[in-house]
Amino acid sequence: MNQEHLKLRERQEQLLQQQQQRQQESLAFYAKGTQSNLKWLGGWVWLGFAKHWALLGMLALSVLAGAVAEANVTSSIVACPSPKSICYLLRWDKSKVVLPIQPKSTKP
Repeated sequence: MNQEHLKLRERQEQLLQQQQQRQQESLAFYAKGTQSNLKWLGGWVWLGFAKHWALLGMLALSVLAGAVAEANVTSSIVACPSPKSICYLLRWDKSKVVLPIQPKSTKP
């Protein structure tokens, strides 16, 4: 009975060591895979024609952010031609925007 218990305990220790080794190998594999994927993506973006699309995208985002900031940082009274204009749509606080009064049409 004692020998069977010792064999069983040794087998459990072997299985535990194998499981820990597999976990370490899988963690190393995932870490290596993530680094290589990021490296590949970075290489793809900054090589060739993809670089131009990335730079144009960053430029468009910065222009849009500047337009929104400009529309909202200007003076508290801003005149916009209509509620459908880009000037009006970019404002966060639309209560301070001055819209022209539309003349009422009278039908004869």
